[in-house]
Amino acid sequence: MFQWLNTDDKEREKLANMIDKIIRQFPYVNGGLFKNTEAHKTPIIDENVRDHLLNAWNLVVKGSKEKEKFTWDEISPTNFGCIFESTVAKDVRDSGGMHYTTPTNIHRVIDPLFLDELRSELDGLLQLPAKTQKERDTQYGMLETFRKKLASLRFFDPACGSGNFLTEVYKSLHELELKAIVQELGLNYYTRTDTTDPCMVHINQFFGIEIDHFAASVARASMWIAECQMLQETEKVLHWDLKPLPLEKNDNILCDDALLTDWSNLVKRRATSPTYIISNPPFQGYSKMTKAQKASLNRAMPSKISNKKVWRNQGKMDFVCAWYAKAAEYMSEKKNVKCALVSTNSITQGEQVALLWKPLIQHYKFHISFAWKTFRWNNEADNMAHVHCVIIGFGKQKKGEKCHIYQENVPKTEVDNINGYLMGAEDFFIESRTEPLGKVTPMVYGNKPVEGGNLIMNAEEYKALISEEPWANRYVRALMGAREFLHNEERYCLWFTEEPSANDLEKMPLVKKRIMATEKFRENSKKAATVELADESYRFMEVRQPNQKYILVPRHSSENRKYIPMGFVDPAIICSDANHIIPSPSLWLFGILQSRIHMSWVKYVCGRLESRFRYSANIVYNNFPWKELDEEQKTAIEKTATEILEARKVDGSSLASQYDLLKGRLSKAHKENDKVVARAYDIDLSMSDEEIAIELMRRSVKLAKSKEKKKKRKKLVVKKIDKKPEEIHVMGDLHFAENEVEQNTDE
Repeated sequence: MFQWLNTDDKEREKLANMIDKIIRQFPYVNGGLFKNTEAHKTPIIDENVRDHLLNAWNLVVKGSKEKEKFTWDEISPTNFGCIFESTVAKDVRDSGGMHYTTPTNIHRVIDPLFLDELRSELDGLLQLPAKTQKERDTQYGMLETFRKKLASLRFFDPACGSGNFLTEVYKSLHELELKAIVQELGLNYYTRTDTTDPCMVHINQFFGIEIDHFAASVARASMWIAECQMLQETEKVLHWDLKPLPLEKNDNILCDDALLTDWSNLVKRRATSPTYIISNPPFQGYSKMTKAQKASLNRAMPSKISNKKVWRNQGKMDFVCAWYAKAAEYMSEKKNVKCALVSTNSITQGEQVALLWKPLIQHYKFHISFAWKTFRWNNEADNMAHVHCVIIGFGKQKKGEKCHIYQENVPKTEVDNINGYLMGAEDFFIESRTEPLGKVTPMVYGNKPVEGGNLIMNAEEYKALISEEPWANRYVRALMGAREFLHNEERYCLWFTEEPSANDLEKMPLVKKRIMATEKFRENSKKAATVELADESYRFMEVRQPNQKYILVPRHSSENRKYIPMGFVDPAIICSDANHIIPSPSLWLFGILQSRIHMSWVKYVCGRLESRFRYSANIVYNNFPWKELDEEQKTAIEKTATEILEARKVDGSSLASQYDLLKGRLSKAHKENDKVVARAYDIDLSMSDEEIAIELMRRSVKLAKSKEKKKKRKKLVVKKIDKKPEEIHVMGDLHFAENEVEQNTDE
């Protein structure tokens, strides 16, 4: 049967006598749908399976308890993505970063990229006057030009999965063209006796690459289904008898690794043909990528391009960044190409903003034309993905072109520029720094255990240990991670400031057992640095415990709180690496950290874990534009900071509970603190959080540039002094322009 469906009419004449007459009645399908079928085993379909497929009554209509018969001719090709996802094991989906796209989310990509503009153009043509023959001729000519324009467009999905994007775009274009044809029919430019398909839009305008063989096959089938359904729509509207077979050849879906493929070899286009790259590439964080994915990313993001340094720190970039880099390289060599990708929101947060967007904007000269801010991803498949996404459209900017920002339940915003943080502002790049932009105490990680759970105990384990070995109590300390700090929970750890003596360990066999287990755990590690510290298994892997009162900052905290709860902790309490440490008892520093000013900065600069805040030293703390305060300003902030701490004590419940609700005295204390810090920073609290963050970014970038210039000057002065120390006398600061330095290097 399948071989016969793949045999054209010319060949059929030779084989007719050899084929069963029941099979001979089936038409030539072509298109490659049944190509190479002799290499595959046909599944056994008995009468029950056949009846289930053709006459399924076991499907329940949503919102109803009644079962309804399933009709195959109404199936949407975009549902194939959900069907396909349901057939793939969850661990395989997760490792590949597979997430399939609903029509709603597809339109969030394609509508602002090109479809809204095409709809608007057609609406304008349909409203043209058509009373006289000349007006009708004019309108017809413009409609034909519009249809040819639709047929000239190219659409490419380099991570096409089961083809949802391509089928939805095809259907959308066909609907536009059909409207144009209906208008032409009303102008009497067609006769109802025509039997050929009048549509110019065809599936050969659509291209895709998919690494999974089965998904690529589903994508090809989805395109054919869409083509047949669109032909049926045309028949209904025009009342013509159109033949769906033979199928159009469909070899534009390539099964390959898109990051290792030359896209130009697949996407056939004329130099002037507009091309749109649309995709939902795999969602995979940099820490969870497979070796193959890392290799593909590094190939797509080489450090140097044409001897220019472009990409750096690729090991800190999520997998989706490789698609941006690959698209940028493809687009840089061609005109009339635009791109819009669905991505995890991590590429608009934290360190990745500078790593990804600085090369795209400065090297490739692209700009963001539209963006959907963070929204929760949903699809119709079982075990649907719960991730937080953004949609970003980018390309070369046209003179005077406006940009648009979209957000759920918020009207569209028109701005002059969208930066990598998806703000309507100039381009900022907050890059990783190893020291603060100001005279504040540096922030460090908490103590990192790496002990396999052997040096750490919960409350029950601690009590059991001490009841057996009371001597061990002198070596046990309270351990505070983010959870213990926020929820008043108990945890303990073994803590030795130096290697315990053999006599001590003889008194504590249970402690000795834990230390030996830690040694074995580290010896079995794949990391050389961990193995190296196996012989120091009595202590944490990394020790940074301060000897004075310190400010504890949880690394992760709920995005639903107005402030990240921070606090002062006694040095006797060991701080884990779930927190950051500022070894300083400074109240004014604490007051700034607990202000709305600082939180506005955090919201737009920090990284995220899902949607939770991920506070970091190198991006958030070190880049904050710390201001040199006078004593009066410090005293004022210390007063409001003290009131925050007192209000917490009065409440007495966990910090998580207090800050989830934030009411009463504590809320009032924070509001007073906000006012004092805002005055010190000369910022108006009537501004939105985003406006405050933009102002702080401007200051941060300015401070960073100033600090960089001072470093260069310092290096230059040291170099000169090394050459002629006896001839140089420095009084006060040296100030000179860079061009003067270059011209007078001997002075």
